[in-house]
Amino acid sequence: MYLIYDETANTQTWQRNIYYFGGVFDGTAYVGQNMVGGQQWGDEQKNGTALLNGTPVTYAHGKCCLPLGGYIYMTGSSGGLYRAADWKGTGGIPKITAPGSPEPLPESLATDGTYLFSNDGQSANYNKIHKWIVDHAAGTITEAPGWPITIGSLSGSTVTRFRGISYYNGKIYTTNFKDAGDHAIYEIDATTGAYTVLATAPRFSGGDNTYQCVRYGNQIFLVGLDCKLSTYQLNDSTWSLTSSVDLNIPLTAAPQAGYYGIAVKGDGAKARYIWISSASNQITFWDLAPWSDPACTVAEARNAKNNYPITVQDAVVTGIGPGGFWVENKARTGGAFVKWSGSMPSVDTTVGIKGSAGSSTTGEKVINATNVTPGTSYKMKPLLLTNRSLGPATGSTGLANDGMLVTVYGKVTYFNTDNGVFYIDDGSGVANDTTTAAGVKILGVNDLFYDSTPNAELIYTFQPCYAVVTGLMRLEKSGSNIIRRVSPRGPDDIIINPLP
Repeated sequence: MYLIYDETANTQTWQRNIYYFGGVFDGTAYVGQNMVGGQQWGDEQKNGTALLNGTPVTYAHGKCCLPLGGYIYMTGSSGGLYRAADWKGTGGIPKITAPGSPEPLPESLATDGTYLFSNDGQSANYNKIHKWIVDHAAGTITEAPGWPITIGSLSGSTVTRFRGISYYNGKIYTTNFKDAGDHAIYEIDATTGAYTVLATAPRFSGGDNTYQCVRYGNQIFLVGLDCKLSTYQLNDSTWSLTSSVDLNIPLTAAPQAGYYGIAVKGDGAKARYIWISSASNQITFWDLAPWSDPACTVAEARNAKNNYPITVQDAVVTGIGPGGFWVENKARTGGAFVKWSGSMPSVDTTVGIKGSAGSSTTGEKVINATNVTPGTSYKMKPLLLTNRSLGPATGSTGLANDGMLVTVYGKVTYFNTDNGVFYIDDGSGVANDTTTAAGVKILGVNDLFYDSTPNAELIYTFQPCYAVVTGLMRLEKSGSNIIRRVSPRGPDDIIINPLP
């Protein structure tokens, strides 16, 4: 597994207890907060979005929110359900009384797109699963005929309580919580209510390790207070535990630390990504099969979402800098800086890279490498570009060519005698971090200039003069703007010609 992000949703104590997931719809996971309300989470979304009402008001509801029929439905800690017209709680958050005595107390929700399914937190009904017919116009719910179903002892497992539930392809999935023996995983027909035990989850020392399970394809995933992700695989007609991975994410929830909820995103046949929520204010997002996609070029890696795993093959090393090196694909259509703490490859050689996509604070594309494999020799030719084509800086007319080996030219418009930094303008008049002259900033890859080299002496001696510079295309922040910078790799990358 590969951790894409580990995000603490909110640090305020009143926003703890995210609990269970309501499901995944159109690539977005929906989850409730015990004291504040609903959130929706996308692949790269950190801190969720549209916190219900957005204020630290203690509600008697908020768990396992999900969308259905144009409303946001959520469970309530005092019985029944609650709903809002949108994630901001427009129109209030009225309670929908659930029929029954004692009134059902849903703790987790699931939906097939028409009905709502829930467990029951009333101690007298811990082994019941409900199916609700929802009248969205009237704001009422009624129990479907033949429901709730009551699950008793089956295959040697005594039901004590169901916590999180989920829906997949016509079936409801839930697992027995706090069993005296092993915990059973149940599959319930969403139409008939017929149920069976698919497998048993081993009981860990504390006992409460089965909170929510979800199915996708021929796999079932389960989380609980043992802080593990357990995976069950269907082979022929038998479900078997194939792995139990310690996720190694530190939890600080009180009174208990552990994982409560899980939501899965797949490619139509197999699960690819998993959201996991904790008993505190934490959501993590995981890739189940890192680097399983076909190898890509550097240019293709530029389009990868931040933190997603990538494999780059046949990249050409164009420069070495602090904490890494630059690479470019042979077609000269994309470059990136590779963060790498291992042995540095040689310039003008190819490498293979495994890692994850990222970007710097200036927007430069970055590859966070976990493995670098040396290849063969290859001499990269720089790409000749006008000043204005260097991008994606503020006001750039060019494509995203940061990280590429380029050649630029122009008249030296300013030379800083203190640090050797100079600026060149080819007539484009691009802005930089000075107020005295236009042009592209020229500064070495180590943020140093070669002030002891003959080329720097020539600039000083022959001003005004022209310069042709080869180096790595960079981006820098200057106030609210992103400016262009070319970083020569050494003095040989700079050619100075005096004015005729």
